Amino acid sequence: MIKKAIINLLLILIIGCIVDTGLSAESQILNARSFKQKSMGGASIALSHDDTALYNNPAGLYLAKFRVKLPRFGMHVNSDIYENLQEIDDLLNNHKNNKNKQRTILKGLPSQTVGIKYSLLPVASWTWRGIGVAVMAEGTLNGEFKNYGSTQELRLYGYNDVVPAFGVAQEFDLWGRTLIGVSGKYLTRSIIYDKKTGEDELKQNTDDIIDLINGEGQDSEGLERYTVEGMGIDVGMLREVDSKWLGKGYWGITIRNMGMSLSGEKRIVSNKVINVTDDIPITVGVGIGTTIDTFPETPVISWLVGDLDIAADFYIKSPHSKIVDNIKLGIEQKLLWNILKLRAGINAGHFVGGGGLDIKLWKIPLLHINYAYYIDEVNKTLDNNFQSFHAVELGILF
Repeated sequence: MIKKAIINLLLILIIGCIVDTGLSAESQILNARSFKQKSMGGASIALSHDDTALYNNPAGLYLAKFRVKLPRFGMHVNSDIYENLQEIDDLLNNHKNNKNKQRTILKGLPSQTVGIKYSLLPVASWTWRGIGVAVMAEGTLNGEFKNYGSTQELRLYGYNDVVPAFGVAQEFDLWGRTLIGVSGKYLTRSIIYDKKTGEDELKQNTDDIIDLINGEGQDSEGLERYTVEGMGIDVGMLREVDSKWLGKGYWGITIRNMGMSLSGEKRIVSNKVINVTDDIPITVGVGIGTTIDTFPETPVISWLVGDLDIAADFYIKSPHSKIVDNIKLGIEQKLLWNILKLRAGINAGHFVGGGGLDIKLWKIPLLHINYAYYIDEVNKTLDNNFQSFHAVELGILF
């Protein structure tokens, strides 16, 4: 039943075309980090050597192998939701349309944050050395549930992103081997809002919450939403690192979301139309990612205990004012012929981690499974509004 509760929450999210990290559109960062990168503290600048380079550092496309990826579906719930899954299951399934029982359950729920996401990273992608094309989709329903005893209040905010991207990268000799890449991406963002007030937030009282659960919300089509869209450019650079202590790899610089201004129309009561323009913040970061051969002179052990990847990023320009919030550190240890990966990291001073399992039949890829425990910002304003999430991803390896 708990699994069913999660699925129902995801359906509310996807069908309603709802959200990402719960911030107002003008302050939200486009988030396209893979499960590996989330588990490694968010470090991605020098680690993106596949389709994720299109969204994190396009210079990494030059290191990408020929590969086609089909959908990798991830579901994410924050810790508050995770700890109250049984009660949520009762609300959504066991007592659906039983309004008296639903009121009793709501009275018993503690005040908490709401955070649920889905991700398709990617929906589909193709890479070959120096070139890549992909489509990603990601969304989240976020908010706060307040229990005042006799009454309850639910605030919801967020949006859904669909982002096709294309990029190229090339090698140059600029005082040494230098990889430079550029990618263009087109973001379509569907944002929930209150049609009565025009605000990018829905405030629900107890009766509204019950109507929403039972499919009797604002209109027959679900939550109100409007769409904004726009194009942006990312550029990046990578240079080689060869250190006795840090191993071999790359360090790099990336500038993301240049010129990405979203525009659209929002329709409120009496069919009044409001023009909306929102800017995605530019971020500038530097990072390093290297691989250490843990047992180079012991082949048998190296098959069982493989390479150790380490990575660190620091963002020079971002919406975060605190230095610690701009630091991302991570490691990944490969085990059992690289079938199993264990990951850990620090993101904005918070410990995170996870793992991955790539199941193969000889050299034929079959199934890709990832788990991540990570943090993300999900309130309407950035800066230290972090929540912790549990997430699982499934996909077919190609």
